[in-house]
Amino acid sequence: DYSEGASHVLAVIHEILAHHRAVEQRWTTKKLKLHQRLALRLFQEDVKQVIDWLATHGEVFLCKNPGVGRNLSKARMYQKSHEHFEMVAQNTYTNAEKLLQAAEELAHTGECNPQEIYNVAHQLDSHISSFVARVHQRRRLLHLAVMFYTHEGELVSWLQEV
Repeated sequence: DYSEGASHVLAVIHEILAHHRAVEQRWTTKKLKLHQRLALRLFQEDVKQVIDWLATHGEVFLCKNPGVGRNLSKARMYQKSHEHFEMVAQNTYTNAEKLLQAAEELAHTGECNPQEIYNVAHQLDSHISSFVARVHQRRRLLHLAVMFYTHEGELVSWLQEV
């Protein structure tokens, strides 16, 4: 009669399967936590790269190019240079927008600390907003300079008449 031995073997197999399911569930939970932590670290690194680009390229461009030109040709040259810079910076703006959207998703996963994510996202948003405002201000100033030099002759003749 092998029934007692067979039932014992089946009981051991069921116990092993139960332990296997428990280990697999733990592994899945730990793997999910690790993936979320990795996503947080990658997010933080990407934010750092955007902020570094702003500091090493964007701020440097704005500091090196404060002038608007002394005549129409120089003003147009500066304006073209600034437009080219804005096209290059657009990639950074797009990356920043994607990172801010990713911050929302990361904050809602529940595994990562939402306050930490929001702090990093706020830091990125404030840097980008400040930089964009300065770039727009410079574009407006260059536009005004080009308009001034374009109509300079008209202004001089009008002043002479007055």
